[in-house]
Amino acid sequence: DKWKAGKKARRTRPHPVANPTGSGSTMTAGIDMGAAAAGGGEGGGRTDTGRAPGTFQPPDLDRSKPRFAPPTRKTWSGTVMACRVAVMSALVLLYLNRQAADAIVADVYAHVLQAWWFRHDSFEPVLSTLSFFPFLVGFMVIDCRVPALHHFHVQPRMSGDMHHWALAEFSEPPSALRLVGEIFALLAVYDVLFFIGHKTMHAFPKLYKSVHARHHVSKVTRANDAIRLTFAEEFVDVMCSIAAVNILQAHPLSRAVYDVIIVYLLVELHCGYDFPWMFHNIMPLGLVGGPPYHDRHHVCGSIHYQKFFTYLDTFFGYTSAGRKRHAEQRQVVEVTLQERLR
Repeated sequence: DKWKAGKKARRTRPHPVANPTGSGSTMTAGIDMGAAAAGGGEGGGRTDTGRAPGTFQPPDLDRSKPRFAPPTRKTWSGTVMACRVAVMSALVLLYLNRQAADAIVADVYAHVLQAWWFRHDSFEPVLSTLSFFPFLVGFMVIDCRVPALHHFHVQPRMSGDMHHWALAEFSEPPSALRLVGEIFALLAVYDVLFFIGHKTMHAFPKLYKSVHARHHVSKVTRANDAIRLTFAEEFVDVMCSIAAVNILQAHPLSRAVYDVIIVYLLVELHCGYDFPWMFHNIMPLGLVGGPPYHDRHHVCGSIHYQKFFTYLDTFFGYTSAGRKRHAEQRQVVEVTLQERLR
């Protein structure tokens, strides 16, 4: 009978659970008695974990803490090695099967060579521009939507809120007049900076030959000439635009619209057309040169150094009329000197 009573008591003994009322967590009486017996004497009635008998410590449910330790180079070195082995294996297979690979490449090239879009002179800039989007969007998705990969950051940085773009100071939208004014101001400052760099490249023959001559290979301009640049010239061009943006501290929306407009104007400048709706025909007083103005620069090379506007070239005499006037003045001076020498 005693054995049956003890067995029944063990079956009905409740398991240790947290108090569902939320007022605290307690252990059952049976566990309390065992803890008190184990922690009696010098322990002062406390368990070996330091908790008072009968208390229950819930698990740490703070989701802001990482569930797993961030990987280090030591922990994922095996993955890196596997990737290296895969790449090296692919290169070895390519070498061993190079004849078949050459045949595949030849077939692909023969196919795309017949496509109009591949033979178009704007294919390369369009492809380069569009190639940015999948990669930028991919990493942006990781920044904003894939926190499981954030421990691969090179250094601790932002979450997905994108506040690191420092747009907090521009919380208010610009007025329409400010938007238009800042776009024109950005174009003007860029044009001044480009004028200085452009004239410098033409002033020194060695610099012109090594940096700028590639842009003047063709005397007949086409849209693709807008990107026919050496690395150094491209660097100077981009730095002029970055400097203009930083000098004016324009609103982000103005900068975004400016980026689109200046790309169009650069392409339009080299397109070789003179449509009536183009920017240089709309602007009065000949303030903007446009494709005809820049086409003469490609033909002559010694006039029209400004990219968009004309006032600096007019002031310094870097125009067709200015060159003609300077030639006439030089001729008059030479005749006068000859008469005096007689």
